[in-house]
Amino acid sequence: MVNALHASSRSAPNWLIALGCGALFLALSACSAEVDEPAAATSGYATTTGALAAYCTATVIGKGVKDVETDYLPRVIRCENGSAPLEALKAQAVAARSYLYYKLNSAGQIADGQSDQVYTCTAQPTAIHYQAVNETAGIVLRYSNTQVAAFYVAGAKPSAASCVAKAGDNDWSNTEKYVTYNQGKSGAGLTQTTLGWVNAGNYANRGCKSQNGASCLATAGWGYADILKFYYGSDIQLVTATGTCIGAACACTAGATESQACGQCGQKTRTCGANCQWGAYSGCSGEGTCAPGASESAGCGQCGQKTRTCTAQCGWGGYSECSGQGGCAPGAVETESCGNCGQRSRTCSASCAYGGWSECAGGSGCTFGDVDQKPCGECGVQYRMCGSDCAYGPYGECVSIDPTDAPACNTSVPGVCSEGRLKCLGASVTCVGQKSASTELCNGLDDDCDGLIDDDATALPFPLPNLAATFLVPTAPETVAIGGTSTVTVAIRNDGALAWEPGTLTLMAEGELPGTSSPLFHESWVDAFTVATNAAAIPAEGVGDMTFEVGATGDAGSRIARLRLVHTAGLIRCPDAELELWMDAVFAPVSVESGDGDVGLPSDDSGGSVGGDAPGDGLDAQDGANDGATGVDATDNGADGADGNTGSVVTARSDKSAGGCQHGPRADFPVAAGALVALLVALRHRYRES
Repeated sequence: MVNALHASSRSAPNWLIALGCGALFLALSACSAEVDEPAAATSGYATTTGALAAYCTATVIGKGVKDVETDYLPRVIRCENGSAPLEALKAQAVAARSYLYYKLNSAGQIADGQSDQVYTCTAQPTAIHYQAVNETAGIVLRYSNTQVAAFYVAGAKPSAASCVAKAGDNDWSNTEKYVTYNQGKSGAGLTQTTLGWVNAGNYANRGCKSQNGASCLATAGWGYADILKFYYGSDIQLVTATGTCIGAACACTAGATESQACGQCGQKTRTCGANCQWGAYSGCSGEGTCAPGASESAGCGQCGQKTRTCTAQCGWGGYSECSGQGGCAPGAVETESCGNCGQRSRTCSASCAYGGWSECAGGSGCTFGDVDQKPCGECGVQYRMCGSDCAYGPYGECVSIDPTDAPACNTSVPGVCSEGRLKCLGASVTCVGQKSASTELCNGLDDDCDGLIDDDATALPFPLPNLAATFLVPTAPETVAIGGTSTVTVAIRNDGALAWEPGTLTLMAEGELPGTSSPLFHESWVDAFTVATNAAAIPAEGVGDMTFEVGATGDAGSRIARLRLVHTAGLIRCPDAELELWMDAVFAPVSVESGDGDVGLPSDDSGGSVGGDAPGDGLDAQDGANDGATGVDATDNGADGADGNTGSVVTARSDKSAGGCQHGPRADFPVAAGALVALLVALRHRYRES
């Protein structure tokens, strides 16, 4: 249930984790507006009934107000993990209800889909899904008087009897890394999931459940409460909320009936009992004579076949016309000329096919109409025909014959013009090109066949290439103090079809000569050539900033950093993905400040900025340390399978308008210390012409 699951599986750099960057590390808050409750019981599964008020209805964004126990929860567990065993579905119901309560406490409403939990999908809840909700009615997970935001993901399919996934198990959703195994763990000794802010004081983060693992445990005979403790710790509290809607959930209206197709166009029915649960289906009745789509054949004509197909009403349709007949009627005789104007014959068999020809009688030489051939040139053929006098005539002209299946070849012309097929031209084998030179596009190909890929490519093709980018307006001082530091911010627009997840885009730097390190190298760089990676996601057509430090050593003079972009999926070539950054190294110390004392701290809340809280980013671990109280937001990820696992994960971010949480100021980035020398800042940059 978080979009971050689409990010690259590469680990984030340590400095990125320290900054607590946006969508990668979302902080959970212990601050929520909810009713106080007494301490949970210390025996059994700590299932208590206290002063926690139940949410009987919930506002689902775009869907309206829904009944929590009889509509919202049965649909969510059907869409999220609908084919799991009953006890796993019950565990899913408690986790989904816990996350709903958390969301309603903090935001007052919940989204339908990949930003929260999936309420709408093609599959409809059945009796087992209502049963799972009914048997856990009102139960939510809490810890230390705090509503837990219950994380869950698809996880790997465990192969071991312990139901703990191991290396090599099928982890199709790449979410096993978020699962926590907390059986027997409690308090600060519990393992928190990295989907939330990992901090012992963050009581809302008590781990993450695996849907595949829960199904494994349920199959092994575990009850839902033990399954929840397996992932969320032995001291997790199963608290029953109170309200008029608890214990009143029904799967149907008593006395109602419903029908379902069965067999060959038959019907079976069931009736809702007095307990508001469906009874068993009746036997199948009213079936037809065949199964829709079935076919049968019968013989016809000269060993032919005719077929008919069963209709959607389970009755046979009419026969088709006779097809596949033989070439003759059994016993028929056929003759033809042969040899030197002789004759031969053949007879039609019982299978409606002629047998072999008899020997030629009454002639010699060639047979009238026969064709003879001989090769000519490299790939040509000459033909001659046997005339009515049983003798061959003269050979004709040399006819060019293309090689079978036109094998591929190389025309020796660069780029897309190199692809060719072997043809026979003038009886000679020749490689003929399949494509002509055209205007160069930003598509990873040499369209103009000049031997250079994407050179002078400024136009984007349709559909868009996966990787394409443009450097926009960079911001940097004109000088850098020798032995000092200056800050550079580069704006990048994602022109490709592929969204850049956090940590997948790398800014590289070289010196004036290819393969040499830049004289603007700074010790904060990842290595001699790697300047920085993107801290926040940059969607297709979106713009993001990459901020980094530069330095200078040695003598005064001009310095250059040739910047280019590399994605985990490959090098980004165009339409303008390279930039020359020139700066003058001077002996005077330089201090670069913005008007408010922060480096690159914009006044608005646009996403991806350094400092400030951007909508959609959530708060990072640094925010939590500064603020003392951080809200929780949630997003959704994973395919929404009708019967399988969706790979959903719940995470959270703060919301200043819910729960009373307030954010403290972010710590400013350090700026270079030096003399009070005001320097006009400007960026001298040239866009490299490919």
